[in-house]
Amino acid sequence: MIQKFLHYLDREHLVNPGEKVLLAVSGGKDSMVMVDLFMKANLSFGIAHINHNTRGVSSDADEDFVRAFASKNEIPFFIMHLDPAISKSSNFQAKAREIRYEWLTNVMKKEGFQHIATAHHQNDNIESFLMGLLRSSGTRGLSGIAPKKENIIRPLLFASREEIDQYQIANNIGFREDESNASEKYLRNKIRHNVVKVLHHVDPQAVQKIDESIRIIAESNELLEYFVANDKSVVSTNGELKIVDIVALKKLPAPAAFLWYKLNDFGFTKSDIVDMLESMRSGASFSTATHKAVIDRSKIIIQPLHLFAEEEDKESIIHIEGPGNYPVDEHSSINVAIVDHLEFGKKSNEEYLGFQDQPMPLIIRKRKNGDAFKPLGMGGKSQKVKDFIVNNKLSFEDKNKLWLLTTHKDDEIVAVLPYRISEDYKVTPESKFILKLEINPTK
Repeated sequence: MIQKFLHYLDREHLVNPGEKVLLAVSGGKDSMVMVDLFMKANLSFGIAHINHNTRGVSSDADEDFVRAFASKNEIPFFIMHLDPAISKSSNFQAKAREIRYEWLTNVMKKEGFQHIATAHHQNDNIESFLMGLLRSSGTRGLSGIAPKKENIIRPLLFASREEIDQYQIANNIGFREDESNASEKYLRNKIRHNVVKVLHHVDPQAVQKIDESIRIIAESNELLEYFVANDKSVVSTNGELKIVDIVALKKLPAPAAFLWYKLNDFGFTKSDIVDMLESMRSGASFSTATHKAVIDRSKIIIQPLHLFAEEEDKESIIHIEGPGNYPVDEHSSINVAIVDHLEFGKKSNEEYLGFQDQPMPLIIRKRKNGDAFKPLGMGGKSQKVKDFIVNNKLSFEDKNKLWLLTTHKDDEIVAVLPYRISEDYKVTPESKFILKLEINPTK
């Protein structure tokens, strides 16, 4: 088995010459076999033990056993005691796992280790795969336990539980039996004691064959994720925005699966993805703890929530007290001037407004619910700004750049910048004041 162990380390590039590995050792059979293999391979390592404080004197006896073994063999030893109160939480296993790996990582960095090793083996891999099946996992969830993920390595994944048992007996390796392994309180134990045993009865090579299938699924998933990540035809990037072309997406064989791979890292679930594709209502939105996705006609715009918060924190009211240049956002500024006539050949970034009285002061602000004005060219009919946006098919980005120019006294909308002025403020022969607005991009 030592040769298979060394071959596996080399094949998966788990440990390079001169590297030190921190072994997570419970004192159980699997982890003690891992320690023995590391000793026989003359690798540099230390032992880390977590006392979960969930089994009373048994937990303390596990700690004493591992500590004594490390002392006897002059192996660096590190210990952490888990707060017993954590065991009373509803998600104890997940929380304990998070705390374990955080502590192991801290020890690894502080003590100069390059890797953390856990004693997961082939049967653990099979159990994780079957649990994934029961949870309707996709190819990512059915890819099993990776031999290496960042600084965590699993050097026993080449071996089955039977091989580990045989090696332990042949080498008379001492270990501590965790009585909780016999309990069927947890799903993994139910699968271990009922499902895997049946599979072994059906085919003695079931563990090895399923393990090979998991490897194929993992490689296929890796290839799939590579092509999805490098595809530029469906999802484009604009700063921190991700823009999904729904038309291009729906031409793919499995659009929902493709989009899930693109958005899963942002916290969107499979049901979120289905809802997005079924919702063609522009303006529909979906949120996670970190991101927001908005349907924008034939696009889905994904934006980090912190950008929304930053936008809300910005000063949303700009007071126009007189002629001058006024920055309105990171995109543009507005130059305001009072002129005595309309200039010939009005440019696309210019607007002229007519007033009966002194126009200043004015206000530039963001839109709010209920805003309405009389768009030029509609014969004086009033229209909500929201409907104006929809009718003119303004994109999500365009809506973010939209500002309203209003009167100071009664907040009447003079213009929706930079798109349309109000019919009531067009320049006529009766206009006593003419205001010229020049909208310029910020350099």
